[in-house]
This record gives sequence, C-alpha cells and structure tokens, in this order.
Amino acid sequence: SPNNFKSFNDYTYDLKYDDEFQTDNLHIVRLPIWKYISNRAIYKRGFRKAIKEINPDIINIHWFQNGCLSIEDLQKINKPIIFTLHDNWLYTGGCHITWGCEKFQTNCKKCQYLKNNGNHDISAKVFNRKKKVFSKFNFGVTALSNYVYKDVCNSVLLQNKKKFCIPNCINTNIFKFKTD
Repeated sequence: SPNNFKSFNDYTYDLKYDDEFQTDNLHIVRLPIWKYISNRAIYKRGFRKAIKEINPDIINIHWFQNGCLSIEDLQKINKPIIFTLHDNWLYTGGCHITWGCEKFQTNCKKCQYLKNNGNHDISAKVFNRKKKVFSKFNFGVTALSNYVYKDVCNSVLLQNKKKFCIPNCINTNIFKFKTD
C-alpha cells in the first residue's frame, strides 16, 4: 500500500506488479499507478521501463493527469492505446463533468465556470493542446456509460477515433434511482 513505501527507487526500478494473469494467448499486468505518481520524471522513467520490459500488445489507460504523463507524452508511447473513460476530461477543455455544457462539441472557450473566461482562457488552451496532440496519433476510447459514450460520439476531439461503450455492470434491481 502507499503507506508502506520507503522511496520511489524501491518501486520504480524493481518492477513488481500487483496483479498478473496469464493464459495461452493473453498476458495482463496491472501497474499500480501510486508507485509512480508523486514525481513525474520518476513516473515517466518507470512507466517507459515497464512498457519496454512487458512489451504489451496494447496499453489501456484509465487515468494519466496530475503530472503522471502529459498529453504530449502520450504520443511518445509506441504501442496502441485505448482510454477507458470514467469522466469527461479527455474530450473537454479540462472539465471532468460537463454539467450540461456542450462546448466540447465544437471548441472549449469562454468557460462559464471560470473566473477568467475569455476566448483564450485555460479551457481554450487545454482544448487546443489536446486537439493538436490528438490529431498526431491514433487511439481508441471506451466509455463506461451511455451518457459518456453519447458525448464521446459528439466530441470534436475524438471524431476520428474508434469508440466503444462497455458499461459498468450494476444490478439495477438493487441500485435504483430514488423516485420520491
């Protein structure tokens, strides 16, 4: 667990995987991200080493923000990538939840949720950065809900990407919307 580590070198260079599953045709390894996230340079070095050592056929990314990898770092990964989306961040100017805003369908700017919300606000800068990088490499996107999948299909940033919807399984006989 994160509370038991002594230094990043214990984990970054001596790659011990938390979960590993092998069949005749499939080898799955889960790299525990908490071992890499505090220092971006160490994370990138460890992540690249893991990719080289494991030599995966495909990389499935669930989360990469907050200094782990930059948007630009993604295009340096020389393997097919698929993003599993748990929120809206990948295709917006930075929002994890769109709250009904549809600017991601054309171009994020003048964000109503930002104090400084002009044509060149942070949402416009992030959106344009993503647009530039995403146009240079191919990746796929898996949405975990119909709500996110609908937005993915309408996103200008993801218009030429392969898209899938594989909803999280929830027993709707037990978990229901409260209607009172």
